[in-house]
Amino acid sequence: MSSSCRSTSPGWHASSNGTPSMPTDRPAVRFQDIIEAIDSIRAYVGDMEPADLVEHTLVLDGVAYCLLRISEAAMKLGPAADTLAPGQPWPQIRTVGNWLRHRYDGVDIEIVRRIVWHDLDGLRAACARALETLGEQG
Repeated sequence: MSSSCRSTSPGWHASSNGTPSMPTDRPAVRFQDIIEAIDSIRAYVGDMEPADLVEHTLVLDGVAYCLLRISEAAMKLGPAADTLAPGQPWPQIRTVGNWLRHRYDGVDIEIVRRIVWHDLDGLRAACARALETLGEQG
């Protein structure tokens, strides 16, 4: 039996020019992206206890992917995040993506648990308030 992991999809061969993400001119879209990723995480973990996360690798993978999306959206928000949703640890939110990408083989599950069960509700509320503010401005 022969199988190959090689893909003909252009996504596998896409390259970056190494430039950092530029701040978005559509902050409402990015705040909505964060809210949707948080809602996905909430759907994935359901009523799961934090201690059970490590036993559910599919859920953990889904959570990690959503945290990557949140981090990327925060990067694209740039300074607008601090202005429109103050009080959130935006530098840490931006760097969690790098932490997940580069520590994929040794991610500290306690950090993921803390983010999911302690930090996301406040972030979601701040993003919702930012969307309200942007709606009032528009």
